[in-house]
Amino acid sequence: MVKAEYEHCDAKIEGYVRCCVKGEVYPGLIKVKRDDEINGRLYFNVTKQDLARLDHFEGEYYRRELVTAMLEDGRSKNAIVYLFKNKFAYMLDKKPWDRHHFEKAGLSKFISDYQGFMRSSQAC
Repeated sequence: MVKAEYEHCDAKIEGYVRCCVKGEVYPGLIKVKRDDEINGRLYFNVTKQDLARLDHFEGEYYRRELVTAMLEDGRSKNAIVYLFKNKFAYMLDKKPWDRHHFEKAGLSKFISDYQGFMRSSQAC
């Protein structure tokens, strides 16, 4: 059974950017040498089953990497992110991905495109 809700908090990681993936509404996360940082949400105590489902969902273009996330209260926590693999870098257009634009123009398409994932991946 998939856990419906996870405890979470806002966090940021340094040294990464989200780039647009050509022809898609979702981003590709890449490591950079600059002092860039991205904000996101850190989920706690994700089950092994749900991590396996995320691995399946993210597919061949992404790999997991352990990073240090900074919480709003100044504490740091280990976190897992899905990085876009270097061998697929040609699929990125290097334009920064905009979450607000995604929420306005891409979220409904993303949900529609992946609506069946929850049902079809139950066996993972």
